[in-house]
Amino acid sequence: MDEVVIHQCFIENVNAIIHLFGSIQEFTCGKLYYRTFYLDEKRNSLYVGAMDKLFKLKLNSISHSSCERDSLSLEPSDVGNCVSKGKSEYFDCRNHVRVIQAIGDGSRFYVCGTNAHNPKDWVIYVSLNYLIFYLFIIFFFLKKFKFRVANTRKRNFIGAK
Repeated sequence: MDEVVIHQCFIENVNAIIHLFGSIQEFTCGKLYYRTFYLDEKRNSLYVGAMDKLFKLKLNSISHSSCERDSLSLEPSDVGNCVSKGKSEYFDCRNHVRVIQAIGDGSRFYVCGTNAHNPKDWVIYVSLNYLIFYLFIIFFFLKKFKFRVANTRKRNFIGAK
């Protein structure tokens, strides 16, 4: 019953998008269970959450989208642990994207996936790049760590006087 309702909601949403932007052409990268999507009217893009992938499709050229170039892989972690609990390696223990939500001005997205029955979330830029976000965090902590090391050395030196 739930599968029928989900499928019907998906079809209704696709029909609403077709109404807004004209006819939409075909897009598929295989059986990846495309279930979650976010329409970004400002950037003329449709973000599609699937199994182990997040796709960014330009609304005016969906049929020209590349399965590799226009996607971000979100591979599951700890598949072995999931399989050991009796789940299917090729469906249940994959990372099915369930949430795509814009953050702030829409230049970033909050994305959440099932991650082999161990939910995981990401903050991803609209360009489908999350590396910049992680580099920012690394540099922030390195700077903070350097400051603490410098303070520790100074205290030890002063204490030795």
